[in-house]
Amino acid sequence: MITDGSSRARTWCILRNFVHTVYREARHLGPEGDAGARVTVSSGPLLVSAERCRRSRAELKSRRMYGLTARAKTTSEVLRPYQEKTCLSVDDLILVFRLPNWQPGYGGAKWAAIAETLKELLSAFEVGDSVRARAIAEGVSRLRHNNGKLVPSRSEWEGTRYLREKWPELCN
Repeated sequence: MITDGSSRARTWCILRNFVHTVYREARHLGPEGDAGARVTVSSGPLLVSAERCRRSRAELKSRRMYGLTARAKTTSEVLRPYQEKTCLSVDDLILVFRLPNWQPGYGGAKWAAIAETLKELLSAFEVGDSVRARAIAEGVSRLRHNNGKLVPSRSEWEGTRYLREKWPELCN
């Protein structure tokens, strides 16, 4: 267990933001014919999730979902609103990002690696390995997606609404 309260609070803040940003990217999944999707499926186990992402795309993009986790005390409470909205587990997210037909600049291998890191962080929390959780959380700031850093700097975050939507809270 993390004994330093500020370290635990920072690690928890990173987890909440991390869950938000990964599900926010997954919003680009859609069913075949969905003009707003950046990757589509026409059949299979992800089809229900694709339709749910299509219907919830604006909400998944917004900070509202993040706000629903403000009082969460467990990882399952952090994940619940996103999973209810999308029907996507963290393992499903990895599969979504591994789909081969992502439009350039969205999803794909970099996001699959990011989702795998999220899975590792969640696992560390779930087994109570606070040292590993803190180490993974601190490494999140080095992750990169298709268009740059996953975690913005303070000045980037303060100056860009899009980044405040993507990573809703800076974690001190």
